Amino acid sequence: ITQNNAGTRYYRDTLRTVDGYDSLYCILSLTKNVPTKAFKDLIASIATNTYTFTYGDYTTTWNLDDKGHTINTTRVYEFVRKDGDCDTAIYRLTLTRKQATFTVGDNSKVTFSSGNVQYQGYTFGWRFAPNQYDRCMGDNANVAISNSRSWIDLFGWGTGNAPNQIGSNSSSYSSFRDWGNHNFNGYNSGTWRTPTKDEWVYLIDTRRVNGAAGYSYVRIQYGTSTSDTCTGLLIYPDEFTWADAGISPISVGASAGIQSIDATQWAALEKVGCAFLPSCSFRSSNSVRSDRYGVQLFYWSSTPTTDNSQAYALLCNLASKTIYPQFNGDRPAGYSVRLVRDL
Repeated sequence: ITQNNAGTRYYRDTLRTVDGYDSLYCILSLTKNVPTKAFKDLIASIATNTYTFTYGDYTTTWNLDDKGHTINTTRVYEFVRKDGDCDTAIYRLTLTRKQATFTVGDNSKVTFSSGNVQYQGYTFGWRFAPNQYDRCMGDNANVAISNSRSWIDLFGWGTGNAPNQIGSNSSSYSSFRDWGNHNFNGYNSGTWRTPTKDEWVYLIDTRRVNGAAGYSYVRIQYGTSTSDTCTGLLIYPDEFTWADAGISPISVGASAGIQSIDATQWAALEKVGCAFLPSCSFRSSNSVRSDRYGVQLFYWSSTPTTDNSQAYALLCNLASKTIYPQFNGDRPAGYSVRLVRDL
């Protein structure tokens, strides 16, 4: 317990590790000079994914799966109330999520961003998709409308400086401008970057995850509702194990078909740091191929082809079980973008 000059007392719970978070602590701050004995009835406990905080006759519970207020990898939950012993009691729970590690080279490790890159012309705003499975779908037809209120997530190669660019001439896409050169979700410009072709190849073809029977990915289908089902590629982090996930193994590997998972399985896989690349189809000029949703996914790399006419991308044909981590993509095509951060 500490007290500042303004008469505010602070109680900080013991630092600990729990359920997919590196650190967890709760702070209670009481405004006014509150006697030390007022903390005697303060109890904090963790059970499964909930954190219960009791002070006197007041109890509040946070669900650790809720988003709370996110700053980088930290979630903050806050509740402010009047208290009988003071003017204001602020209950604040702060959690820092573990950084899942993915090896993308002999001496190179990264972590994936929390969602695909999205852009809104009306606000000139960049963000990571709120959820890993979120897609802008038909709104990408508004790509050329510079002041559109729609969010888009399909971009021509290297258009980090010109997200509204469309056209069929590859020479207009001669220079790569990384989408990571923007502020994303509280991170400074340059924190994130686009994977290279060699990194996609290593991640998919070379890397092996012992906890997933030696495989590095699986095709899954997950639906938040019967009308909103998303299919894509789930990539296991290096240290993944089914025991840590706390669920029964699902079929994995190149020969496995698309695995349908429920909300419990999704939450468990996300908790241990699995990266999910949703199938967002692709865009040609301002036309989105709606027949490719759930069938194919395309994700840009930062690497041009040797003849500089195209650029490499990750392509996965979900139904036919084929995956090409160094697909030659036409630069004007609108593909998905998922950024990584070096560790």
